[in-house]
Amino acid sequence: MSCENIFKDVTAIHARLFHHKPALQGHINFFLKEFEERRGEREVLRMNSTYKNMSYISEQGLPNSTEALHQCLANLKESVSSATAQCQEICDREGKTCTQGEEKPNSLSTERERRAKEWNDFIGLQCERSATVDEEYTSQIEALRSHYSDLENKLRSKVVL
Repeated sequence: MSCENIFKDVTAIHARLFHHKPALQGHINFFLKEFEERRGEREVLRMNSTYKNMSYISEQGLPNSTEALHQCLANLKESVSSATAQCQEICDREGKTCTQGEEKPNSLSTERERRAKEWNDFIGLQCERSATVDEEYTSQIEALRSHYSDLENKLRSKVVL
């Protein structure tokens, strides 16, 4: 009998040391109870709204955005290819030479020179206009200063009398 008691004690100690299922089950139950009591439906509602958002994104948002992306990329590809072709055409026209070996007066370079001259004329005209506006402004300021100083002198002379 004592052997049986010792065996029972040893198995009980062994179960307590190495079988953690009851302890884990207790911790899990405590966590669930605390989660349900303290947080209530708030966490469940948050999880449901997150699930709805994720399902919407995966079912509708992602396909719609990929479709729009493919359409935009196709349009962008066409635009880039046409712009590249136009640039290449301009470069080809710029690099043409005459059959006689002389450089042909290029209309593109003459247009550039004409636009540069127009731009310089425009900038010069704007500088002149700016200078005249500045001169008129300073003259108006001087006129106003002299007018108000005269008024102030008249006022002082009347106050002194």
